[in-house]
Amino acid sequence: VATTTHQVPSPLTLAILKDSGWYLPIYTAAKIPSFGHGVGCDFVYKDCIVDGVVPAYSEDIFCTEMEHIRCGPGHQSVAACDSKEYQNDVEEEYQYCSDL
Repeated sequence: VATTTHQVPSPLTLAILKDSGWYLPIYTAAKIPSFGHGVGCDFVYKDCIVDGVVPAYSEDIFCTEMEHIRCGPGHQSVAACDSKEYQNDVEEEYQYCSDL
């Protein structure tokens, strides 16, 4: 991920590294990521875009308007909405935007 913000591993990342047997992490150095934190189960179990609209449970995280400038998910940077066109077919269940 290209970013100008300081990156700190999450407790989950450190636990995975510990399970590899190669690391003994210092969990006090971890930080719970702000992406999706406290948003609720719908954020995890439901689609991020429904019929071309961002639902209430993910409105501060996902977007559908190209070049829309707003606060980033961590509320510490500026972000722009950006979508890419795939050259290969994308499975229908993952096609959120029919015009891309």
